[in-house]
Amino acid sequence: MKNSIKWSLAAILSTILIAGASCEKSIDDEGGSKYYEYFLSTYQSMDLALETDPEDEQGKICFIQIGSGENVQFFTSPDYPNPSHVTQFLKIAARNGDTDFKRMDNTTSWNSRMALSDNLVSIHITSNADWDETHPAGTPLDDLFKITMNSFTEFIRNGYAFESTSPQPDPVIRGARKIVKPVSELTPNELAIIQRDPLFTVLSTPTLAEEHTLTFTLTNTDGKEYILTKTVKPTRPDWLTENTSF
Repeated sequence: MKNSIKWSLAAILSTILIAGASCEKSIDDEGGSKYYEYFLSTYQSMDLALETDPEDEQGKICFIQIGSGENVQFFTSPDYPNPSHVTQFLKIAARNGDTDFKRMDNTTSWNSRMALSDNLVSIHITSNADWDETHPAGTPLDDLFKITMNSFTEFIRNGYAFESTSPQPDPVIRGARKIVKPVSELTPNELAIIQRDPLFTVLSTPTLAEEHTLTFTLTNTDGKEYILTKTVKPTRPDWLTENTSF
């Protein structure tokens, strides 16, 4: 069931720049409907890995994604005909407050709602090398990366409804609040229940060292840390300007 997404540059641009448009076709436009007890269909275990878009001619990358590791597991809802790891799913669903959905929903949309199994409180990024004069090795680089992700926290914990329409809910995935901001601005509430495969964009090209071994530290509500590393040559996308709207 592992589905490690490999982002081409075109796919990333399409996702970031187009997904928020009002003309976006909703996934609810496809498939039939069924009755579901739970809002989320699947939780992915915290066996994770960092993935990158294809390198350019200089071996540089602009995007990093948290994808699935080699031993990833999926805990699926008893709403599925042949669910797996149901006991673990029910434990996570109870912790998240997702136990009272109990309504008809679009099947395609429901199948797409897959979250990480842990409730995160923070994501931090560091490097083993000096990035620039104000970001020496080992210091946080959270302000130099922008995250694009979907959060289900608000929708689930507010009784399966949004408290407000700002920022805009994701137009494709029902019940998801689209979060696009520097990693340094993330809140524990936004990170509590997030869709798998969050994407990170490099906001600043390093000026001191070209190659960096990046460390992503994900911390959950129990204080457990998940450490992910990858050696890359990061660079800011050419098309990204200070006025670029995500």
